[in-house]
Amino acid sequence: MGVLLNFANKVADEVGKKYPDVKIGALAYQYSHKPPRNIRPRDNVQINLCSINACQLHAFSDPSCPENVIYMQDLQEPLCMDI
Repeated sequence: MGVLLNFANKVADEVGKKYPDVKIGALAYQYSHKPPRNIRPRDNVQINLCSINACQLHAFSDPSCPENVIYMQDLQEPLCMDI
């Protein structure tokens, strides 16, 4: 997610100069769903979480589902308000 977020932040910086109310979208798939700890998105970056790794048969918060327990551990610290 670090490389993707750096790119989204750079695009958001440039777009925000001319269009301050526009949000830049970034998709967090399997390889990028775990949030980086040292990078934060700009206020005009929106992360769309694509939960293809999670078990679709159980709620994300279901403690009896091992896949979702691991998935939720990665998401305990929110990356931004627009997830």
